[in-house]
Amino acid sequence: GWGHYELKGVLRGFTDRADHNNQTSIAGGGGASATIPIIPTMLELQASFLAGNGIGRYGSGQMADATFNEDGSFAAIPEVQALVGLIAHPAKGTDLYAYGGLEEAQKTVDGNAGYGLASLNNSGCDIEGDPATLCQGVNKRLWEVTAGVWHDIYNGSFGRAAVGAQGEYVKREAFEGVGGAPSADEAIVMISFRYYPFK
Repeated sequence: GWGHYELKGVLRGFTDRADHNNQTSIAGGGGASATIPIIPTMLELQASFLAGNGIGRYGSGQMADATFNEDGSFAAIPEVQALVGLIAHPAKGTDLYAYGGLEEAQKTVDGNAGYGLASLNNSGCDIEGDPATLCQGVNKRLWEVTAGVWHDIYNGSFGRAAVGAQGEYVKREAFEGVGGAPSADEAIVMISFRYYPFK
């Protein structure tokens, strides 16, 4: 009746070999998530958050975890991930949802090495199909908004069948480099059918 709450943490190491020695960089992060009933059985708020170093792979966008310092050692990339959404149940067998999410990495630069270097060549990022152009841009930020519906078309002794529709808008932004800070966006619409033989 009071919702569901979680605390989470991750601890990991990055190991490489440079100058005839193994070097390990420790990284990790922490966060929380919650599902809170706003109107019992009708409307829920869902939110999650994770922040730390070297956590890129734990987000939906699979951003970079680590980069290299000038001496060849690993440097974990600081990142923040956040998601918030509403789930409504207006009628039995029907779910409506809307979410917004963000993943953002920080520039991690050591001299002429690192992630988000201003010297990267982004001059060809807006030119499609020319193999001679360069686009070295690396992700700074990914964000998305999405909304959809699931509706049961059958729910009985033979299992459950449902249809769904979802629309989403995704935006990718890169770090500034030579030629600017490229970005790209995409709108997606999906239709789904699911059958669950066991309830």
